Amino acid sequence: MDAPKEIQTSFKKEDFKPYMLDHFNEGCPTNSTCNKDMGKLYQKWMQTLSATIDSKIKVKKLEDFRKTAGIPFEIWLTQTDKHHPKLISWEGNCNYHNREGHKKIKMGISFIRNIDDLSSLEKDKVISIRKLYRLNSKTNKIIRYQTPQADTPLYVNGDDLIYQRSESGIYYGISISPEGYLTVVDTLTPQEYPESIPCPKALKQAQIDHPEDFETEIYAGVYCQKTWNSQSKDFDILLLGWSCD
Repeated sequence: MDAPKEIQTSFKKEDFKPYMLDHFNEGCPTNSTCNKDMGKLYQKWMQTLSATIDSKIKVKKLEDFRKTAGIPFEIWLTQTDKHHPKLISWEGNCNYHNREGHKKIKMGISFIRNIDDLSSLEKDKVISIRKLYRLNSKTNKIIRYQTPQADTPLYVNGDDLIYQRSESGIYYGISISPEGYLTVVDTLTPQEYPESIPCPKALKQAQIDHPEDFETEIYAGVYCQKTWNSQSKDFDILLLGWSCD
């Protein structure tokens, strides 16, 4: 990994460290734009994630980490001319996000305790958080969520979305409430797995009513999927934006 341009002329052979094969800043993911502080934080996260295979101990340790330092949460970067020091970012390989004459979009990670931690970055249009609309099959109520850029829920638990996450082959779960509260959880195997279906009229109308949540610069379209609710023992239907990343 090349040293930053500002120090390349003064960088000496004896300054090289083995971790620099992956990234100049220790702990940073390969091919990312990431400073020293974020590298240290990401390294601590990975060490905590891989410290034990016992699921109950792992959940407690990761939840403690979330409460103190936050957990990685994927977002879109919509302000790409200058890197934000509290983010880790990558160039995306999606042609839709690199179209000539359109805003360039990157992928990024922020360490957050709850989704409110991202509110100022989104307000300043530095990032965009993926939005999701859920139609409760029992009540026909529609609830809006803010969710990670990269994944879709494995199942729903009451009003909470449950995600199964994986980093370096290590799995853990997170729960996201409608209010944006995060919790590290031990996931269950749902009775049924998510499945794409045609969008019902109510969710089509939600898309029409909230175009700001399905920005055409980011999303090439939308889709719906039925997702098992472990409390109601029935499927809820989710509306999500999609792109090729």
